[in-house]
Amino acid sequence: MADKKISKAAIILTGIYLLLVVAAFSLMLLAKQDESLAGIYVVIVAMPWTILLTWITDTLGIDSIIFNTVFLALGCILNAMIIYSLIRYITQLFRRNS
Repeated sequence: MADKKISKAAIILTGIYLLLVVAAFSLMLLAKQDESLAGIYVVIVAMPWTILLTWITDTLGIDSIIFNTVFLALGCILNAMIIYSLIRYITQLFRRNS
């Protein structure tokens, strides 16, 4: 039963990450046409998936803003799941040891 317990720390840290993701995408989508570095924050919060995206676009020759945006959004969702799972696992370890 202890394994199914919700970790408040995991929810808070994942929520903070998701707020950063929303802010990064908002800056990118609200930027003017001539602001070339508007998407840099999305690239940073979606790491390490941006490296994979670079490889995919180079290998397959895909040049689509929609594909890049969707891929980075999925990368951010995957990062959020990893952050939540990792923090939850760490807090469970501390509960067992104390």
